[in-house]
Amino acid sequence: MTTAELQLDRAETLLAHLLCADKAKVVTGKNEAAFSPFEPMRPAAPYTAQLSGDRIFSTSPACLLETVQDLLGSKCEAALMGDDYVKWIGLRRLHKAPRGCWASVTRPTWYEYHYMLMRSDGTATYDCDVIALKADGNPANVMFQGFGTRGGHVDETSAICAITAASVVEDAHRPGALLATISDGTSVLVPVPTGEHRELFALRDAPLTNAGKRKAILHWVTKHTRATRQERVNVSEHWRGTRTLSIDGLRVTLAPNARANLNDTAR
Repeated sequence: MTTAELQLDRAETLLAHLLCADKAKVVTGKNEAAFSPFEPMRPAAPYTAQLSGDRIFSTSPACLLETVQDLLGSKCEAALMGDDYVKWIGLRRLHKAPRGCWASVTRPTWYEYHYMLMRSDGTATYDCDVIALKADGNPANVMFQGFGTRGGHVDETSAICAITAASVVEDAHRPGALLATISDGTSVLVPVPTGEHRELFALRDAPLTNAGKRKAILHWVTKHTRATRQERVNVSEHWRGTRTLSIDGLRVTLAPNARANLNDTAR
């Protein structure tokens, strides 16, 4: 199996886990009862790590170029795959503190935090929590009065995972990469280094030209001069080629990140 085939197989495995999330035998965690007013959240279109090579993600806002809040936005998902499991988290911003919750700082940013661990044996663990972030993106201490409980403190682990999710999002939008949305019932958003995408999707099934050949995939065209019979025309640098394709039953949509052309060595 080629490197490209291994990467696509990894994407298919991840999609299969996410697609089966609702069918898995789910065991709820310790915090779900405390935050039962939250509507359940399930995988839809999470960001994930680059399929090739290793990437390092941060658990500290100080290592991010953008703020955690800007990266997460009003709703965010992230999923990371291990050898026989997938860890997925979903975050939804809240306009105010949930009933019975208090933070250690004034005017924090509140989020619902949903977590699911999906295993290859078809079982899963689901939990939800609430987190509060300070203006600098660091976790704020959260206290809550649980439903039918004496209350307590929310573990900061959930907030740390939210920061990691923000790091995954920032990495996906880094210069020198394309953002590939790979879909098969559900979707994952995957960064692909510019240039590497040509090898990864070289065996695409469609779209085809009228002659039956595969259309050229998205690529960067540098500034150049084009000669016609009448004149020479200056052509500005631009992206060219198909952005939507299918391969091995998967639908793929490519979107260039800012300055992604800088690392495009396969023009």
